Amino acid sequence: MRLLTLAMVLLAGYGRVHAWEPGKEVTWLGLGEKTPLKVYIPSDYDPANEWPLLYGFHRTDGRASTSMFQGYTRGRGFVLIGAPYALPGKDSFSRAGILQEIRRISKVRQLLLGESLSLDQRTYVGGFSKGGWMSDLLATEGFDTLSGALILGAGRIPDDIGRVISRPKVEPVRSLAIYIGIGQLDSNHLYSRRAHSHYLKTKHDVVFEEYLTKGHRAGETDAPYLSQWLQCQVASPAGLEEGALAWWQSSLTTAESIPLPIERLLYLEHVQAAPFAKFVPKERRSTLSKKLSQVRRHRSLQTEMDARRAYRSAQKEEEGFRKSSDLPDLAASFKRLYMRSPKTFYGQRAGLDLLRMEDNYRVLKRSNQNNQGNDAFAKLPPNLEALKGRFARFDKLLRSR
Repeated sequence: MRLLTLAMVLLAGYGRVHAWEPGKEVTWLGLGEKTPLKVYIPSDYDPANEWPLLYGFHRTDGRASTSMFQGYTRGRGFVLIGAPYALPGKDSFSRAGILQEIRRISKVRQLLLGESLSLDQRTYVGGFSKGGWMSDLLATEGFDTLSGALILGAGRIPDDIGRVISRPKVEPVRSLAIYIGIGQLDSNHLYSRRAHSHYLKTKHDVVFEEYLTKGHRAGETDAPYLSQWLQCQVASPAGLEEGALAWWQSSLTTAESIPLPIERLLYLEHVQAAPFAKFVPKERRSTLSKKLSQVRRHRSLQTEMDARRAYRSAQKEEEGFRKSSDLPDLAASFKRLYMRSPKTFYGQRAGLDLLRMEDNYRVLKRSNQNNQGNDAFAKLPPNLEALKGRFARFDKLLRSR
């Protein structure tokens, strides 16, 4: 009787206790699953401890895999799951699709526990592009074991733009750890900013990181905020203090070597907003505050700060748009700033934003036509490659720590 029962369980794809091997990905078929999932065991896995689960969703043209998140986590700290969507195609984002994903995540967790994988009570969801949209929807819905979300190359999109998404109306009652990562030239940049504003407004612990000069692509493993955010999820505060302090001191030293006041200011602001900053002793943080006060008094920054205010005003206008036909008019604000302040950091940034907005416009219009000769897009700045070069150098500086 025992042998018969065991055979039936094995045929169902469940009941085999894996010899989970650290640093290895296995193909795993859970009970009731029609397609296999990928399960990666972290290289530092010890069954005597319990581990958080990071459930990863693939992009539209992708397939179940943990490789992207292995790169992000350096293969440590998280049990990784790569899974197909519970409902395929456009139904993935339906209300039924979202609820089915939550049920499946819960079931997968229980099945893995039943196969002697040592998990704690934390679940993170994450993905790039379509996977990022799904992660935002799941974070909005919330469920008992959800601790956070990685929203990459995506954000929040209103129901009246593009494909209708049945966004849940319920907000989780507890704070989640949210990381949002987006390329500077990604056509989804606007929606990532909207997600950032939403999660701040709803009292979540949110980190926003931008990959300068990058477009809509995954694989930004050399991202300081992302690396720090992941470490903050799995290490104790005491375990983070030494590394955070060393990073902080190195960053302040680097700041002294930056010749342009505007870039030194932005670099110091970037350090101040980093996830590791909260683990630096208060008296050390005050040193950075003094440095910020000093650099803000530099004479050349008056013009730069005027450009920054104008840039932020243009961004705020863009965040309120509702129709693709509004984008050319909104782009005109960025173009005026570029024409008025072509040598400032934010004036030059506005010039690159025209590329991003043109791409967004074409995506929304579902067309490769030349935008019917609209001046905001038809006469882009002539020195775009030079502008990209400046932002690429600054991005390298931000990643050098």
